[in-house]
Amino acid sequence: MFESSAFSSENDVPAVEGKDGKYTVHHVLRAARGMRAFIPQHLVEFEVKKETPDAPDVSIGKVRVDYDSSQNLKGSTRLSFGTFTRAGEYSYVLSEKKNNISGMEQSSAKYRLRVQVSSDGNGKLKIKCVTAETDGKKRDKIEFTDVIRKKGGLSISMNVQGDSADKQKEFPIVFKLSKAKTYDGNGIAEAIIENRDSKEKRKIRVAYGDQKQVSLKHGDVLRVVLPIGTGYWAYQKCERDGYSPDVWSSDGDSTPYSDSAGDGKYDFGLTNGCKGNGGLMDSMSKDVFLRGLDAKINVTNVFNGKKVSLIKTWPDDYLGFEIIGVIVVICVIMGVAIVVRRRRL
Repeated sequence: MFESSAFSSENDVPAVEGKDGKYTVHHVLRAARGMRAFIPQHLVEFEVKKETPDAPDVSIGKVRVDYDSSQNLKGSTRLSFGTFTRAGEYSYVLSEKKNNISGMEQSSAKYRLRVQVSSDGNGKLKIKCVTAETDGKKRDKIEFTDVIRKKGGLSISMNVQGDSADKQKEFPIVFKLSKAKTYDGNGIAEAIIENRDSKEKRKIRVAYGDQKQVSLKHGDVLRVVLPIGTGYWAYQKCERDGYSPDVWSSDGDSTPYSDSAGDGKYDFGLTNGCKGNGGLMDSMSKDVFLRGLDAKINVTNVFNGKKVSLIKTWPDDYLGFEIIGVIVVICVIMGVAIVVRRRRL
């Protein structure tokens, strides 16, 4: 690759990068995390059309893009001209060749290349400069940018187990979405909560960057369509009421996080690295990135019947009254029993 900062003599128009008849063409591919699973490699090709009838042919290489963890993958190739037969100006139009890759938004840029050829006085021709124009502006750099956008899905399912479990009990779920690097929407995601049994549906709106709390009961499934590369985390607000949460997550390395918030309440992380604590630890939670077409979080609350004793949940100030009340109830029952027995006798 050759670099050049030369300027043309006409109207101080910047010349494109190049030297010795070879000129640089740049390519940038914007892709969110997770795209490598769908398109591990991408080959970029270009086409050049001659606007000047006697212009020589143009040779231009391809750009091969190998996906890695970057969101902006850069590459370049070189363009060179054949043999010119006269001095003067030659005109070409350079564009990116169309491909059939699903979800790719190809660059629509078209560069008009003007090649100034001069003679040294001895009949030897040489390229004086090459200028590039697109969107009505002269450019000193030829660059094409492609963007890949694909959609995936995130679902959160709620299940309740246990012989005496309340299948109508609602469990509060808190989750947060972060925009993918290639996101270009209005900042709002549309989600649907559907019950597997009743088929009841309701819609909710989720703002990227904000925590959203929803209530899910047995059979409810929250589904939302998101761009690949979207970040997310979630946790369940819990009470020590006899229900114990468990989770399976398709992110593969889900390590539920449980944190006590006092008063018999606690938060249970549903994604790897999520720390709830009533939303106060937002900055400490780590995003899981949507990498596949269907990410799943399956939550199961198992009822074991061992609820927290009411005596333990009452403040100490009321404990004495509770004991006295129990004694009074026992005395009344015993008194009634004695009266009934005497009447029988």
